[in-house]
Amino acid sequence: MMKNKIIGLKIFSQTRNLKVFEIGLFILIFFPALILGGVDNWVILIIELSVLTMGAIYLFSSARPALFPPVEKVSRVLSKVILALSIFCLFQVIPLPAVIIKIISPHSYTFRSLFSLATTPTRWLTISVVPYLTIKESLEILSYAFLVVLILRTINSYQVIKKFFFALAILGAFEALYGLIELVNPHPRLLFFTKDINLAVATGTYVNQNHFSGLLEMTLPITVGLFLARLEGLFTPGLTWKERLLFFSEKRMTVNVVLGIFIVLQVLGVWFSQSRSGVVVIFLEFIFFLGMIALFAKTERLRSRQTLRVLQIIFVVVLIVVIYTGALSTIDRFTTEKLHQEGRFQYWTTLTQMVRDFPLWGSGLGTFAAVYPAYESGKTYGLLLHAHNDYLEFLLEIGLLGMILLLGGIIYVLIKTYLSWAKRRNFKIKILTLAGMTSVLGMAIHSLTDFNLHIPANTLVFSIIISLTLILSYWRPQERKKLSLEKKR
Repeated sequence: MMKNKIIGLKIFSQTRNLKVFEIGLFILIFFPALILGGVDNWVILIIELSVLTMGAIYLFSSARPALFPPVEKVSRVLSKVILALSIFCLFQVIPLPAVIIKIISPHSYTFRSLFSLATTPTRWLTISVVPYLTIKESLEILSYAFLVVLILRTINSYQVIKKFFFALAILGAFEALYGLIELVNPHPRLLFFTKDINLAVATGTYVNQNHFSGLLEMTLPITVGLFLARLEGLFTPGLTWKERLLFFSEKRMTVNVVLGIFIVLQVLGVWFSQSRSGVVVIFLEFIFFLGMIALFAKTERLRSRQTLRVLQIIFVVVLIVVIYTGALSTIDRFTTEKLHQEGRFQYWTTLTQMVRDFPLWGSGLGTFAAVYPAYESGKTYGLLLHAHNDYLEFLLEIGLLGMILLLGGIIYVLIKTYLSWAKRRNFKIKILTLAGMTSVLGMAIHSLTDFNLHIPANTLVFSIIISLTLILSYWRPQERKKLSLEKKR
C-alpha cells in the first residue's frame, strides 16, 4: 500500500513538472516571435531566465521522465559538448597576460592595441576584442544549447511532440496571415509596434522579411508533415479511388482542411515577403521532402504509386499558386545587380579576410559589428550588425575550434536523427521526422545568405524542432511502456 502511494506521488510529481515544462516551452515558441522576433535585450533576458527556470525545475525534480536509451546517450554527448563550448566561451573573456594573447591570437592583441583608449599599455588582455559583448552573446547561445538538452531529457511522448508541432503550425499560419493582412493595411503594424520600414513586403510580426521568411521555412514542413500524417488511411494499399475520395468525408478531415489552409497561407507568406532565399528554400524543401520519400521510404504505404502521386499533386498545386500570385517582383530581386547593390558580396569578401586574421580562437562571440568597421573598404549603408551569413559570422567570432564544437554538436544530432529515421517503418513517425529534418535543412540553407540564427525567436524554433525531431525518430510505443514499467519499479 505504502509502495503504491509512493509510486503515485512520484508519477504526480513527474506529471506536474512536465506540465510546467510544457507551458514554458509553449511560451518560448510564441512570445519572442510576436515581439519583433525577440531581438530586444529584455526579451532575450526573459528567454534566458525561462530556460534557467525550466532547468532548475528539472534538476531539483525528484521524479524525472524515463528516457529512450539512444536519446539519453545523445543528451549525454551534447552535455559534454555544451560544457566544452562553455569553457571555450569563458576562455575568450578571461584576462590573460598580454604576451600570451600576442602569441595565441596576435590580431586580437593588435586590434586592442590600436583601438584601446588607455594611455599606458595594458598588461592583461582577453581573446575577445569586446569581452562584455562576448559574455552577453555566450549566455544567449548557451541558453539555446541547454534548452535542447532539457527537451531531450524531458519529452518522451508522441502526443506531447505532436502538440508542439501543432503549435509551430499555428504560429506559422498566424504569422503568414497577419503579414498578408498588414500588407494591405494603409497603416501597417507589427502587432504592438508601428511598421516603419519594409512596407511593400509581408513581414508578419518581424521587422525584416528574411527573418519572417526564415520562421515560415521551419514551420511550413512541420505543417505539411502533420497534414500528411493524418492521411495515413488514404495511403493504405489496395484502396480504390472511390474509397480514397470517401476518406475525405470523414469528420476528422476537418483538421486536415485547416492544415491545408495553413500550408497555403505559409507559402503565400514566404512569396509575398519577396525574400530571395525564402522562395528558393521552400522549393528546395519540397524537392527534398518528395525525394527522400521516393528514395528511402520503407513502408508499403510510402512505396505505393498513389502516395507519390498525391505528394506530387500537392507539390504542383503549391507551384501553381506561387507562380500565379506574380513572380516578376521576386525574380527581379534575384539579379546579380541587386545582390551587388545590397553589398553582400562585399561583406563576404571582407569577412573572409577577417576570418583569416582570427583563425583558431576567433574575435569573440558577438563582436562582428565591433570588428567589421576596421576592415571595411567600401561604403556600407549604416552600421552593419551582422554578416548575412551565419556560418562566416560564427567562424569569425569563435574561430575554427569553437566552430567544431558548435557546428559539430548540431551535425551529430542530425546524423543520429537521420540514421534512426532511415530504419523506421511507422508511417506517422516517418513523415513527421522527415518534416523536422526538412525544417532544419531549410534553415541551414537560408543561413548561407542571412542571419536567422541570430534572431532569438528563430533560433528557439530551430532548437525546439531539432530536439523534438530526434526524440520522435526514436519513439516507439512499446519502448515507452517498457520504460514506464521500469521507472515504477
